[in-house]
Amino acid sequence: MRKQVLEILMEINPTGAFEECDDFFESELLDSFDIITFVEAIESEFGIEFSGDDIIPENFMNLDAIETVVKKYL
Repeated sequence: MRKQVLEILMEINPTGAFEECDDFFESELLDSFDIITFVEAIESEFGIEFSGDDIIPENFMNLDAIETVVKKYL
């Protein structure tokens, strides 16, 4: 799962050092517009649909948080 998530993140920001970052927003690797693109890509990749309650920055701030929220829907 992590490999697929990283591939999607790299499509959004090819220069991002996502594996080394604890907060994608604070480090300006992603912004609110990127999250919309990312959520759509993740839903398509894994065949899931996030609840609006889960589309919050805390769930997409780093790889561990993303894995946790995706696993919730798998």
